[in-house]
Amino acid sequence: MKTTLIMKQAVLSALLFLLPTSLWAADKVMVTMKILESKEQVIPHNLEKAAQMKGVDIMVAPSIVSNSGKEAKIEIIREHQPMSVAPSAFKKIPVGVTVQVTPHLQDDKIAYTAQFTIAQKIDNKGPKGQERSEVSTRDLFVSGVAKEGEPIWFDFVDPNSAKKLAVVVTFTVK
Repeated sequence: MKTTLIMKQAVLSALLFLLPTSLWAADKVMVTMKILESKEQVIPHNLEKAAQMKGVDIMVAPSIVSNSGKEAKIEIIREHQPMSVAPSAFKKIPVGVTVQVTPHLQDDKIAYTAQFTIAQKIDNKGPKGQERSEVSTRDLFVSGVAKEGEPIWFDFVDPNSAKKLAVVVTFTVK
């Protein structure tokens, strides 16, 4: 009786070992982000129209794969070194766009929470012609539910310039 039980456990262990690892893996979601920029006009919430318009540019289109319920982070940044007589005295400051998103698979939809951060350098003329720069940072916190492949649009208006920026996020189940 005892040897039969041990044999059953051995057979069961062997079968479990032979199952594909994909059965054990958590569901994965690909997060794709497109950043569009326009210097003059409002960006339409239609990628085909936006791609055909003069003056509207798709700047980047990165993507990342994340497990359902795990945070994914996409950064499009460069480092700005503040001008100084002692440059090593100041640490470099990241400037650009960062998106942190956590997708959650729910049946045939994807619930998400996201934080968009835009950090940009603004140059100003100071007294006696001195150049000054500062970094302006804006955050947008959002959450919602989307269908797979459905574009989610976020518009950013820069109060310091005529530039308009749109971020389009889509989710694809992998």
